[in-house]
Amino acid sequence: SVLNDSKYGWDKPDDSTLRLSLLRSPGVIRKFRHQGFQDLGHHRFTYALYGHGGDWSEADTVWQAARLNQPLMAFRTGSHAGALGRQLTFLETSSRSVAVRSLKREEAGRRVVVRLQETSGIEQDSVELTFPTDIRNAAEVDGNEEHVGPTRIHEGRVLTELGPFEPKAVALEIADPTIALTPPRCLAVPLPWNLAATRAQNQPARAGLDGKGHSIPAELYPQRVRSGGVEFRLGPASGGSLNALICHGQSIQLPAEDFNRVHLLAASVRGIQHHAFRLGEDEQTLRLHPFSGWLESWRESTSWPFHRPTLIAGSVRPLAPVVAWYATHRHDSRGSDEPYVFCYLYHHVLDLKRHHRALELPVSADIRLFALTLAAEAISDTQSAAIRLD
Repeated sequence: SVLNDSKYGWDKPDDSTLRLSLLRSPGVIRKFRHQGFQDLGHHRFTYALYGHGGDWSEADTVWQAARLNQPLMAFRTGSHAGALGRQLTFLETSSRSVAVRSLKREEAGRRVVVRLQETSGIEQDSVELTFPTDIRNAAEVDGNEEHVGPTRIHEGRVLTELGPFEPKAVALEIADPTIALTPPRCLAVPLPWNLAATRAQNQPARAGLDGKGHSIPAELYPQRVRSGGVEFRLGPASGGSLNALICHGQSIQLPAEDFNRVHLLAASVRGIQHHAFRLGEDEQTLRLHPFSGWLESWRESTSWPFHRPTLIAGSVRPLAPVVAWYATHRHDSRGSDEPYVFCYLYHHVLDLKRHHRALELPVSADIRLFALTLAAEAISDTQSAAIRLD
């Protein structure tokens, strides 16, 4: 079996040959010209050869591929009391041939939706789904999460069956846990807006968000964003309203309350930027990514093209910021849509001590802040145990 992490074109022209396509550049004429160079440039990918007896289904090729694409993630944290024991399985299927493709909250309600798929090509007559607490009720739903029919429950577990390669979605109501974590206590801090980051359709903007007339579409700009359990409150969405902050060394006063994290929604307008934010005598450097473009395609010094960012040593946090929100297009200086030119807001975190009473922003015309939230988090020192260097 040939395994890979990002290349999806393959074929088997004869019984002794397996081929994997690495590059593809389709021809384009006038529309969607960016697709004509989408595979040009620097590529990073992984492939592996997995030798085995029998066919792929007997040899668990699907599991080997999952190990390559979704390796176990390790995190480190400080010692703290816990009531769940040394291990906890959040969701388990009784068959190795049934994969959990997604786990999510349903769009219109509070149930949990589990999307399953049979992966071996063999019918599964009786598959059990087990959660840490009992399942109160369950129903099969379709891709739009519309009701299809009831699903059996036995001793707090869901029982279902799947045909060869069949996908199936089940919506579940899970009993409340006996132990619950305390969610972060959050407080939104107002920012002194000095820039209009959004524009409505057909609303011209000479400078825009980046000084070149580009703006975030006002029709998509939210009032609130939740990321990692933290809520951000953004400025007014109407086109032309002040809702972003250019950093000129301003000092943002913080309330004298017991918070231990500063959460920022931010982005740069010119390539990847490294800038220090000061809390009292402490400096913490953040790595800010461009508000627009294609993710994982920036050099360190410019926003174009084709090279993934490289981490630098020092106080820069080891992993790239989280994308907290994105828009599917951008507006140009005339207010016209630029399809497939995405916009992003990134979630950054700073450590906050009790004696810190002000956040001093860096001096950079290339940084934009969109929201600031303080949070009191019960476990604030959990972080990835691995550093990814590209």
